[in-house]
Amino acid sequence: TRARTVRNALRSAQDQMVRALRARGLALKEQLGVLEVDSSRGHLLPSARQWRLSAALRSAPRPIKIRIDTCRSLRDKVQRGHYVVVVTLIERVAGKPLHFSGPGTERLTSTRTRPVAHNGRYFDSDLLVDECVFLLCPPDSQLSPSLTLLLEIYQCKSRLTPFDKCVGWAVFPLVAANFELVSGKFKAPVIRGEYTSHLKLHRSIEEHYSADLDRWLGNIYFKISRLSRYLHSDSEYAVRLQYTSQLLGLRHPVAINPAQPAHDGELSFLDKRGEGRRNHDGDAEESVHEPLLHD
Repeated sequence: TRARTVRNALRSAQDQMVRALRARGLALKEQLGVLEVDSSRGHLLPSARQWRLSAALRSAPRPIKIRIDTCRSLRDKVQRGHYVVVVTLIERVAGKPLHFSGPGTERLTSTRTRPVAHNGRYFDSDLLVDECVFLLCPPDSQLSPSLTLLLEIYQCKSRLTPFDKCVGWAVFPLVAANFELVSGKFKAPVIRGEYTSHLKLHRSIEEHYSADLDRWLGNIYFKISRLSRYLHSDSEYAVRLQYTSQLLGLRHPVAINPAQPAHDGELSFLDKRGEGRRNHDGDAEESVHEPLLHD
């Protein structure tokens, strides 16, 4: 009898729920009507706009974010002091640095981290940097497979060191096998001494420190993330979503403006020294701009 009572109660509750859903469905159908296929409207992003957007993005530079995590196994191989990591775009291994031709754009292809202290004792294994820097890579139409990232570790001038000195360097390829910029977590071997142009291949660098481990200073760990490209200060993802936002009656998608100064707690793409500033979550804050492409 108890089981029969439970079954009756469940059946009654189920019937009530079905009746409520049916009534709600009829009310929605009366209010909204029937969903039909609109054959008069094309794709959400018309082909003409998609073509214009793709053509413009091919000539737009690609920003990347590089998070320098740590440099391991330094120990007492370097002196006690403060160190910075200088990140530069070079044309190829043993090549020359790249820069944009416009005035005041040197920091777009070369930047550095803040100074970090290292005690130089045998048990001080890691140089913890934990900072993000930003660089501007060439557009897709000018991307070269030999594009390389140069990371140099400099000892800052101090009482023990009369001038800034490069104690180690590493190179890493920026273009993958699919001819796109790499993205992910990586590590690279750091070679002792100043950057040299005698080693012209990645293989020759490996053979160089494999022949003598004293030439190996440690490993540097970093993460590369591709950011949205910009068309007249509008993000490519914001441009792609503008048409959909108009259909839904929403405000225009937000975009990062690299030229606009950041408010308190926000990220400036590159500040006056070319160094990135993060908010509390480590992500970029965004600001609203007018739409780039119009119908």
